[in-house]
Amino acid sequence: SRLKDGGYPMAFDPIRAKFRPTDDILKQCEAAGVRMVQKIRQISLDKKKSRARDVTNVKVASVENQAREAFSKLRTSQCILSSVGVDGKEHSAPVSWVNQASFQPMGLTMSIPTEKLYSILSSSREQELKTLYSRYDVDGDGGVDRPELLLMIKELLNIPSDADISSLSPKLQEQIDLAVTALDADGDGEFTFDELVAAATDGPMKEVLDRHRRQVFLDEVVKEGKCNFVLSTVPEGADVNRLVQDPQPHKKAKPQHGGVVHKDATAFIECNAQQAMQAFDHTMLYAHVTGGKVFEEQVRTEMAPAFVSRSQLAATGRSPAAAVAAAATTVAPGTFAGSTAATAWPGAGLAAR
Repeated sequence: SRLKDGGYPMAFDPIRAKFRPTDDILKQCEAAGVRMVQKIRQISLDKKKSRARDVTNVKVASVENQAREAFSKLRTSQCILSSVGVDGKEHSAPVSWVNQASFQPMGLTMSIPTEKLYSILSSSREQELKTLYSRYDVDGDGGVDRPELLLMIKELLNIPSDADISSLSPKLQEQIDLAVTALDADGDGEFTFDELVAAATDGPMKEVLDRHRRQVFLDEVVKEGKCNFVLSTVPEGADVNRLVQDPQPHKKAKPQHGGVVHKDATAFIECNAQQAMQAFDHTMLYAHVTGGKVFEEQVRTEMAPAFVSRSQLAATGRSPAAAVAAAATTVAPGTFAGSTAATAWPGAGLAAR
């Protein structure tokens, strides 16, 4: 009774025995001991299972919550993009602006100078030209015939792929003829890979083909899900150029797909690019957030340059994101764009909101 009064639970009901226990009493004791051992083992097993479930749930919830907290700090923040390039090395570059774009799933839009992004994701020139050539080999026969060449030229001239050439303006038709002559050098109606290499090396199409092969290669990298990167938010007053030139890794961050989380970062976000669009000298990316963490909740982040100079855009009534998105959608037909159509990129509309 003293044990009960002290709050101790009973493992089994009391067994009463007078003087010397009988055989029946001994059997009752033995059976009670077996049941007690079974009960203790079951309780121990239940606790282990419960702890395993709790750890898993806490871990998943913790990762999601940490990523969401880091995601919430991104708006208008100055960030540094870091990724493992095609060459296997880690590269860093400042981001022009970044903004939240979607919440289910968590997604963001960002703008980065195309040359900076290309320096991270570029491959060999020959490989990029092969990727460009295979894109227009629609029937997969290993060559690009006249209809497939016209499809490529339409994309270069920002003309809808289903447009009837005979219905276009005389000026556009003349530009198409000039492009066909420059690309199909021998005029046999077949655009060979050697002709692409020659046109991309010298001639009137060199510059636009250089831009286009880079964009097509980037499109393929993104399409294959291989464009993973890390964004580090920069604390207020930090020298962004110094951080980019001398990237020191954070001791408490280990991104899943590589890249450097800068040691001075207030937070970081892991991303996988879903779509890319070239807008003049910048590339816009729409990416899903796959992870992240906040290191310094109370430390203010540096404002992105595009948002610091927001007053310069007041006359247009547009945010920087909307201005870039609008610029990307106003390429006139007949202008060598070297990029995909903006209407196929949902992130542009999200960035403008």
